[in-house]
Amino acid sequence: MIAIVLITISCAFLLITPGATATKPESGDRWLTEQMLGLKELRGYYPLTNHEVPAAEVIQGNGVYFDTIRQGSLITAHLRGYASMDGSSDLDMWLIETTNAEFSGAHRGEARPGFDARLNTFTQERTDDERTNHTVIFGRGRVKAKISLMTSSPADTAVSTIQGIANQQYAKLADSPDLSDQKAVSLRTVQIRLYVGTVLTLLLLQLGIWLAVCVNDRSTRERILRFVLRRQLQPWRGPARFDDVSDEARTRARNHTRGAVIRGAIFLALFTATYQLTTVRQFLLFAALGAVVSLVQVFTARRGFAAVQGFRASLVVVATSATGIALAGTGLQAILLTAVAPLAAPAELSQEGLTKATQIFFVIGLMLLALADIPHRLARRFASRNAQRRLAADGRQEILLLRSFLDDNLKIRTRRTGRHNLLERLALRRRERVEELVAWCLWRQGPVVALGEPGTKLPPLGAARTYHGADWQQAVKDKIHSCRFVVFLVGRTPSLKWEISAVRQAGALQRAIFVIPPVPLKEARARLTVLASALGMDEQVFPPFDLRHEFTLVLGFDVDGTPRLHVADGRDDTALLLALEHAAEAVQPAAQVWLADPSPAAAAVPRSVDSLLRVSPTRREARAARWSRRWQTWPWLASISLSFLSSALVAVGPAAPPLPPMPGTALSQTPLSSTAVVGAGKFIGADRTTKQLVSLDQTGTTPVHTMTEIPQLLTATDNMVFVSTFRPYTLIALRGNGAGYDEIWRVSLPSIAFGIQVVNDRVAVVTPRTEEVRAFDVGTGANMTTTKLPGGPLALASHQGQLLVASTADNTLTWVDPHAGTPGRKMTLPVIPDHLQVVGDTLFVSSIENSALVKLSLVDGQVHARAEIGRFNGIMTIGARHVMVGTYDETPKLFLLDAGKLDQESVVDVPRQLTEAMFSDSAYYIALGTPGVLTRIPEEP
Repeated sequence: MIAIVLITISCAFLLITPGATATKPESGDRWLTEQMLGLKELRGYYPLTNHEVPAAEVIQGNGVYFDTIRQGSLITAHLRGYASMDGSSDLDMWLIETTNAEFSGAHRGEARPGFDARLNTFTQERTDDERTNHTVIFGRGRVKAKISLMTSSPADTAVSTIQGIANQQYAKLADSPDLSDQKAVSLRTVQIRLYVGTVLTLLLLQLGIWLAVCVNDRSTRERILRFVLRRQLQPWRGPARFDDVSDEARTRARNHTRGAVIRGAIFLALFTATYQLTTVRQFLLFAALGAVVSLVQVFTARRGFAAVQGFRASLVVVATSATGIALAGTGLQAILLTAVAPLAAPAELSQEGLTKATQIFFVIGLMLLALADIPHRLARRFASRNAQRRLAADGRQEILLLRSFLDDNLKIRTRRTGRHNLLERLALRRRERVEELVAWCLWRQGPVVALGEPGTKLPPLGAARTYHGADWQQAVKDKIHSCRFVVFLVGRTPSLKWEISAVRQAGALQRAIFVIPPVPLKEARARLTVLASALGMDEQVFPPFDLRHEFTLVLGFDVDGTPRLHVADGRDDTALLLALEHAAEAVQPAAQVWLADPSPAAAAVPRSVDSLLRVSPTRREARAARWSRRWQTWPWLASISLSFLSSALVAVGPAAPPLPPMPGTALSQTPLSSTAVVGAGKFIGADRTTKQLVSLDQTGTTPVHTMTEIPQLLTATDNMVFVSTFRPYTLIALRGNGAGYDEIWRVSLPSIAFGIQVVNDRVAVVTPRTEEVRAFDVGTGANMTTTKLPGGPLALASHQGQLLVASTADNTLTWVDPHAGTPGRKMTLPVIPDHLQVVGDTLFVSSIENSALVKLSLVDGQVHARAEIGRFNGIMTIGARHVMVGTYDETPKLFLLDAGKLDQESVVDVPRQLTEAMFSDSAYYIALGTPGVLTRIPEEP
């Protein structure tokens, strides 16, 4: 019993005693910046930028794909940008925190000669300004580092510099543990969305093609009109036998639809089975499969409508089939980009540009699909030029096709059936010439031959062409006697009447088939009238050609002369083919039945139809008419296309947002690189382009001095101006003479000046590269003192006759006596300093590296206020009640802070970032951009 109690107490103790909890690894932007090199390690550099980098800038791109990659691999990133004190180099340092060492690339690092850091990549690239960009990428733990040095230094020096920086950064990085054991980002969701988008795009493409074809199909429009007008089909009784193919046509159309669905399912299954392949491999696989199928179809068509005779013709057809497959595949890829674009798009494209780009690719894809079968059709026309070889290779009894040349371009919607090869199924063409449809149907019973229009260089697809001159009528008579049967495409030309009379004279009316092509209803009625007159037949034999009756598609004659009408409730390709098949099967060529006239019940005295006859134009007239129609149409198509392309191309590039307006009132339109206050509302500025100094106020700009060197920094007293110059590094003193300024002295500086400060009778200059502060006599330019301050002195200010020098290496503020040159009191600053400004006993310190503005007391060092400012560029000026600061965002901003607590009061977007700021005469005077126009902004209460 006691043992049971002890065991129970022990278990309860174990349950209630907190176990050792795993410490969560440090992470985030603050942890990342703590491991970054700063000014303490980077001697000879000063900061330009310091900010957290959005994930979209690390892995650039728009859409679900890039979002998934970023969310699965990135945590945060930080960028610091520096420039060397001598102006020769720019340094960018990226630290990117990933979820594990797999994504940081640390496990792939390899030691390189001269590098201690485990470097993955080292590249060198020459830029346009004759500088070299050296880039190093390496990883440690789950942190990836990228260091880029743009420099004009010699290659050996640059490599040595970046080696040292890379080694320092590698040493400062911690061996951070993985936060995730996922070695790859799961793209399952993206793949599913891409799959669904691709399938939907293909389905919508098919739906769009179907709708476009239906709108352009006369038979579909007639069915819709019959349904809307509620026209009931009325039976027709006349002296003819009727063969209604409507039900059989509907059955065949359903079978065609079923076949299309099955083919689509097979394609979808293949697409799904190969979906894990890359897009390029999948495309190549389908292209190769399509090419093989097309080649098989070409070589298996040894006899029939699509037969190709001769090695040369076969080679041309094979080559054009491959070309067509490539065009169709490329077109489909372009169209499918509309499904891919929302998932993965370049970062350079705006939303509007992305929309326009997808529209361009969609249109290009449609154009390629529309053009895909053109080379193949041209090759087939080329292969059919030798009609005699084609007919001799067939060997069967010919079928004569007679038609008007006016109907050579008459077209009908054709469904994709077994007579179409793969390339024709992929192309957008859904309308074909009626002759092609008729010739294909009849070719199964014998080769179809027609008289070609004189002057034709390349015969169209369809019947084999034989060409005759003035003896064409005798050729027709000979063909009527020798052919298996004669097929007419019913027109209303004098030639048609003669050809019908020739058939009747030959007693071959039973071997004649008359096809009424799908022309407008009024035109069809006129053709039937001409046909009835030519046959000596009563017009009442035919049902009225309107929406209340079935349409006559084909006319034939039984052996007793009774007309046989093959009718249907629609004039689509399926019904026309069925009617033609039935009519051809009813012909009995072996019996050689003599039939010259219709049966007496159907016969009638022919009436005059001369007013309905149309004369075929000559070839030249027909060509002129076609070119006339094209010239009427092409300007509209060209203008629409150019308008679309121009609007699309404009939007393809990144859409530049409109620039914000310039705040305040510009004092002048002259951009200046540096400006100094010389009085209330009066300034002197330096124009680096012209090397001139100009005087500015609200009345205008006046040149006051021309220099031989490039001016850099300016500072001024009531009657004197001090200018530092760039290469050579000098300090020049100018004194006003009433009309301008005269140079009174100049001295050489050891390196570039980063600050000029006048204190009583001394003018001090700080040169961070040599770590010196030099004080010169205002009147003579004599170098009175040189103070050495190790640690990178960068900023200058004055307080109670003393120089205040801020150093970046140790964050110290040192008081220096400008007369004795001895450093005195020191104060540790809470931030790494960039600029100083003193108001009474209060010091304002801006820091780019800390992205902060600090207000503190010069008496006791107490911090009164601190403002965190994202992407702070360090520029500030103190007004009577406010502090104005600037940022370097993509759209720069001006912040107005309360001078007491540094609370934000207002913010405004500006077109360029703040580069200079001064306060004078109850107004802020700022310059935006380098060089920038000086602008006046009154301080508001």
